[in-house]
Amino acid sequence: MAVWTSAVLWMASLSLAAGVGQNVARGKPAWMSTGRGATRVASNAVDGVTTATEAAYAVHTQLYHSFAWWKVDLQIQVQSAVVNIYFRTDYVLCSDKDRRNGLNLFTSGTNSSDPTEGHLCHSVSGRPDGTDISDVLNVTCPSTWRYLTAYTETDNDGYGPVLDFVEVQVWSCASGRYGASCSMECNSRHCHNTGDSCNSDTGACSNEGCQPGWAGPDCTACAPGYYGANCDYSCAARHCKVDSVCDAIHGVCVGGCAAGYRGTDCRQACASGRYGDSCIKYCNSRHCHNTGDSCPPDTGECSNAGCQPGWAGPDCTGIYRIVR
Repeated sequence: MAVWTSAVLWMASLSLAAGVGQNVARGKPAWMSTGRGATRVASNAVDGVTTATEAAYAVHTQLYHSFAWWKVDLQIQVQSAVVNIYFRTDYVLCSDKDRRNGLNLFTSGTNSSDPTEGHLCHSVSGRPDGTDISDVLNVTCPSTWRYLTAYTETDNDGYGPVLDFVEVQVWSCASGRYGASCSMECNSRHCHNTGDSCNSDTGACSNEGCQPGWAGPDCTACAPGYYGANCDYSCAARHCKVDSVCDAIHGVCVGGCAAGYRGTDCRQACASGRYGDSCIKYCNSRHCHNTGDSCPPDTGECSNAGCQPGWAGPDCTGIYRIVR
């Protein structure tokens, strides 16, 4: 168990040193159902001291009650925060682990008089003597919450339900970071609304979505071959005149559009009455023999009836000249 405790301490120290996570429970208001002695106060569990071998650093509720609880107000909302609880390891008269089994963690957005109000995040389960339960509890409590309550109705040693632990930590991303291990930066997102708040769990942008060229809940770059708003458009669906690099934002066809298509990304068919490369020609400028001929958007070609006198070419826009 000592190796496990050292590993958790090392990870917590690394997070603080890197500036990507913070223990938001430290120094926050805490209270509990009862107290055993003047020094076993609720604030002991949020004083930053994780020494588990001295009772002076622990919280301890009174014996022989039907339940016991301890609560902390983080004073901020957290999303899917990691909770560490350091249990005592210094008991002499009985097992040093027998007040771990049956501990329940509840999270809530409001401060209720009911200690079990909110969401049950985790229940510690093991043998009554606790010998199969780790010295440090490490769990993630999902959703958004502000209050954390440790609660028990379990009598493991004949003294009634008792809470007896050293420290409670709640790890959340530091301001401006989000995601697994708080490794992502909020200001690297490309939300359509650049003022969107940053969910410390997912970094999700608001319902306005992403800027063009970005997609996903936190607006990451389009996958290769896609572009535009929410990366909805396929580069392969463009109608470029020549092969063109497909930028992830607008999908611009650098060399213009193939006959019959228009727009920066050459996905739109020519508007009625226009045809040709990038739709730059007008159907009413043709001189078809049959003035009611349809106007194909790619070629504008007249029907088999041909052109009016003096005009030539598939679309009857070329001047007919007699070569002598």
